[in-house]
Amino acid sequence: MQFKDRLFALAISNKKTQVQDVCKNFKPFSVSLDYPKYFDGSILYLSVHSDHLYNLHKKLVEAISPSKELINQYFELDAFVPQFNIRKSTVSRKHFYMSIKK
Repeated sequence: MQFKDRLFALAISNKKTQVQDVCKNFKPFSVSLDYPKYFDGSILYLSVHSDHLYNLHKKLVEAISPSKELINQYFELDAFVPQFNIRKSTVSRKHFYMSIKK
């Protein structure tokens, strides 16, 4: 684990109460999922869409209050792209779609 990663983990640990408070104040919400796509040619994922999820994410980042450098490094706030990763695959995209069509 890199030093920056440990600092981020420590920041989360120290902010546990604030994070719990944010979560307690959020009611359950629905999300919609997009069709399967590949990222970087090998990671199969579904895009997740929900205004509530963006709001929850923003409030969690605010509670943790990481540096701008960490926000940029970990694609937080405006760069946040919610996704449901299904698997990392060694199968090519073409082979995957061909197997679905069978």
